[in-house]
Amino acid sequence: MAGLIESVSNQFTPEKQAQAKKAWQIGRNLIYKENVFDSIMQEMANKPDQALAEAIVMVLRKIDTDMGRMPIDVALATGLMLLNDLEDAINEINKKTGNPELADEQVEQALEFGVQMYLQSYGEDNDKEQLMQGMETIQQAQQQPQQPQQPQQGV
Repeated sequence: MAGLIESVSNQFTPEKQAQAKKAWQIGRNLIYKENVFDSIMQEMANKPDQALAEAIVMVLRKIDTDMGRMPIDVALATGLMLLNDLEDAINEINKKTGNPELADEQVEQALEFGVQMYLQSYGEDNDKEQLMQGMETIQQAQQQPQQPQQPQQGV
């Protein structure tokens, strides 16, 4: 995950880098509160892709409330980083409990649902050119080779 953050951040100005990092940290804190993560895991039993999308959009909206509305490219990058982080955590739990890991298609569908839900929540406020630039930034970051990350302490 650290590699994805670094790749996305390298595409941003220093101001947007700081904003994306802060948003990601706030998002992680929100997701990994015990009752929130447990709720996400319960919802995963029914429709994993929709549960992931709803969780990420809920967190992005809370971040927007706490930090002020993020530029769309920062919001998309933050959502992608949180989705990847959540996917890793869920797959780790699934391995320990003998459940199947999330399929790539489920995560991709969650990303599509999440983007649609987030954009719908802001209606006409979205600049299509800015959205396309944001998606391009994320795609470029995903294509860059990621460095293996060091285990995180005290997250």
